[in-house]
Amino acid sequence: MSNYRLSARIGKPIRQQRMLRHLGIEMWINLQKIGWERCTLPN
Repeated sequence: MSNYRLSARIGKPIRQQRMLRHLGIEMWINLQKIGWERCTLPN
């Protein structure tokens, strides 16, 4: 029982880190798309 509780306690921050990393990657891709469009659009 203590092992399950420990793994649940450890699993939460890992899941949050994974979500944060996923959000960061999506933001980075969106920024790259915006920058790419800004570079390729004729001024």
